[in-house]
Amino acid sequence: MPAYLSDLAAGKTGKECVKRLAAAGYTVRATTRGESSLEKLGVSGSNVQLISGVDVTKPESLGPALSGAGAVIFTSSASKQASARRHLAG
Repeated sequence: MPAYLSDLAAGKTGKECVKRLAAAGYTVRATTRGESSLEKLGVSGSNVQLISGVDVTKPESLGPALSGAGAVIFTSSASKQASARRHLAG
């Protein structure tokens, strides 16, 4: 089964997405911009992988997180999304 990728796992919405997907048995990749740990996020399970240092405005940081993901759950704010679109558009 493909993995789900949830950005901003340290945020309120992202953290809740990760917890619910993991509890339902899905494989989840949880991304954070800074250093963190699953324990700090309050998430556990062998089906959860934490990927730190991911920033949606820096495409070079997205590769490892996106590789093999079947779906992306994007929980960034609208201003962050607009910034990412401008950056990716070049």
